[in-house]
Amino acid sequence: MASTYTLRPRLFALIVPIVLMLSLLFGAGAARADDDDADATLAAVRTELTAIQGAVRETSSEADLQRLRARAVAQQTRAADIATRLAPELAALQARLAQLGTPTPGVKEDSDVASQRTQIAKSSAALEGQVKLARLLAIEAEQLSGQLWTQRRAQFQAQLGERTSSILSRTFWSELRDDLPRDRERLATLASELAEAARAAPAWAWALALLAVAAALAASNWVHRRAIDWIAARVPSGRLRRSLHAVVVLLLWSAAAGIAAFALRGVGDWDEHLSPDDDALLDSIAGMLWFAGYLAGLAQALICANRPSWRLLPMPDAVANRLRALPVALAAASLLAWVAEKLTGVLNTSLAMTVAVNCIVALALGLTLGIALVRAERLWRRLLRDDGALRRPLWLATIAFVSWLVLAGAVVCLLTGYVAFGSFAVKQVLWAATLLGSAYVLAALIDDACMAWLAPPAHAANAPVPSALPTLSAATRSQAAVLVSGLLRIALALIVLMLLLAPFGEGPADLLRRSGQWQTGWSVGEVKLRPGAMLQGLIVLVVGLALVRLLRGWLADRYLPTTSLDPGMRSSATTLFGYAGAVIAVAVALSAIGIGLERVAWVASALSVGIGFGLQAVVQNFVSGLILLAERPVKVGDWVSLGGVEGDIRRINVRATEIQMGDRSTVIVPNSEFITKVVRNVTMAEPLGLVQIKLAIPIAVDAEAVRTHLLEAYRVHADVLDTPAPNVLLDGIDGANLLFNATGFVSSPRAVAGVRSSLLFDVLRRLREAGITLAAAPTVMIRAPEAPPISAAAVPAGPPLAT
Repeated sequence: MASTYTLRPRLFALIVPIVLMLSLLFGAGAARADDDDADATLAAVRTELTAIQGAVRETSSEADLQRLRARAVAQQTRAADIATRLAPELAALQARLAQLGTPTPGVKEDSDVASQRTQIAKSSAALEGQVKLARLLAIEAEQLSGQLWTQRRAQFQAQLGERTSSILSRTFWSELRDDLPRDRERLATLASELAEAARAAPAWAWALALLAVAAALAASNWVHRRAIDWIAARVPSGRLRRSLHAVVVLLLWSAAAGIAAFALRGVGDWDEHLSPDDDALLDSIAGMLWFAGYLAGLAQALICANRPSWRLLPMPDAVANRLRALPVALAAASLLAWVAEKLTGVLNTSLAMTVAVNCIVALALGLTLGIALVRAERLWRRLLRDDGALRRPLWLATIAFVSWLVLAGAVVCLLTGYVAFGSFAVKQVLWAATLLGSAYVLAALIDDACMAWLAPPAHAANAPVPSALPTLSAATRSQAAVLVSGLLRIALALIVLMLLLAPFGEGPADLLRRSGQWQTGWSVGEVKLRPGAMLQGLIVLVVGLALVRLLRGWLADRYLPTTSLDPGMRSSATTLFGYAGAVIAVAVALSAIGIGLERVAWVASALSVGIGFGLQAVVQNFVSGLILLAERPVKVGDWVSLGGVEGDIRRINVRATEIQMGDRSTVIVPNSEFITKVVRNVTMAEPLGLVQIKLAIPIAVDAEAVRTHLLEAYRVHADVLDTPAPNVLLDGIDGANLLFNATGFVSSPRAVAGVRSSLLFDVLRRLREAGITLAAAPTVMIRAPEAPPISAAAVPAGPPLAT
């Protein structure tokens, strides 16, 4: 055993260096492999960018430009990924090199340290060169992508501004007549190829395909009825039923159209002998059929003529019935328009035929939408004129008006020769209507689901809601539901905006790439803000405040009640803890964003001037509130008197203190008033309450008997304290009255009024039973003096009377 234990340290001493050496060798090999891989990737990126630059000069096709731009974006992503991957390694090597420092002149350095410095410096220089090259190639690829985007946009604008011969002119029809035989021959060739491919499929395959289509339609109707029953039985009554029904209708129409497209596409090229162009045409037709079903389902879900109570749009029943045929008509017109345009591209038809097809399909789509708008608008106006209480939403009227203007302008452009612009305008109306309708259905579903599943019931608006989180009140759950609904709908609006901008050259991939570049952040002064760091800081802030709230509740409800602290001190302690926790949470969140405390100090110093002028009173009240919570000259529950305001302190806030008056009203007093003015705290240090009664007794009454009755009334009262003992004093003699002053103490000043009232009742009863009466108030009678008698001699002689 001894030999075994002695061999283990030796084996360990031999194995550890070998393992370390192997790990270093493998690590160095991996690092060299990474370096070689990075060099090879950067060389491939440079070669690809050179090829793209050469191809740009040789092509002007919109599709080719789009493919070249996609390649440039891909190379930019590769170069940026390499720079991002190598940056931490470069930072680590530079940190190790900085740790070694520079050699001291004239001092011989250890050979191992010098060798390490040389090797690290060499690796750092090579890695730094790779990082710089990767960033340079990423910038070059970004510039090339921007050049291609600008070229595509200019070409797109030029195409929209092109003018051809009007379909109302003879020149156009003569050109179309000349080119018609060649286009007809190509169409016949394509039709024969497709017919041959269709005949190649056996009859049972076509029967199965048609059976699948019929089964899909029947299943859609059956599922729709069952879904209505389930929604009515399981979903709570409210708006959620309408939005769920609309989503179910949309999904069922899309599923039925998708199944039909898949089945017909499968038998359309049974033996797979079609050319790639014909095969792509069938794929496009299948996709268009599915999208036509989606469009019809969306229109049906929004109009919902069969179930007015489950309709999402604020639309009268008469208007919905008038638009009952719109979903099928719009889907059919859209499908025929897209198939016709695809055929012109596959057949490579003449310019006149392409213009004619584009103009006809655009007019068909525009007239379909325009007729529906006109019929609905006329009926709306008639209903509004007949029913004064009926109102049409402003946003719905605005959308209809803008659509009508765009369609009218598009028709004018189509008839005057601007076919590209007119066709684009009509398609944009249809595309925008599809996106906005889909967004409306999804936004209604999001809001209704949040309100139904997160918000409390309407009858529990002010009561706690029993749930998995019983501490959340109904108001908190309502706020959370509104917040979640708002955030989800904002995200939906951004996606819709992204898709709306797609036809103008900003596709989803472009916008996502631009949003990916936001990860590098933007600079505000010396602070660099990154969306990822800001989201991280927001999460830290929310989690920190939630923890502070939980700890504050634990202190207030669980821990502090077990201590000897009074309720006022407990309230002050929890308030101070909440303030300190909020400050710490904000500081940690700022650090997570990348804003250190030293930068916050600079911001605070910069704001000090504004605080000194504009926020002086607010800061003064805030600091006064902290002083009140720390020194506690007054606390929650104290009975105070301040400047004519007397009542109980109910709450000490950041800026002001709430005092409840005797009539249950609340007075808001700034905190600085408690610091700068004289405050009378009646209940400070738990004082006793003095109950004092003063009586005036006639002087003929036995004073000792009065004293005995008063003392007995005080002694028998349960709330009067024995120590200090009650006392009755004879204050003096006022004329014919004796002045008695009886005093006693109770445990709290708040009990003085009630005890004094009951004592007065008892004293009056005792004095009345003893036959002792209270002194009557002195009566003072003021009488005018009598006039003295007037003698005859005192009457002056008057002038003689005239006779």
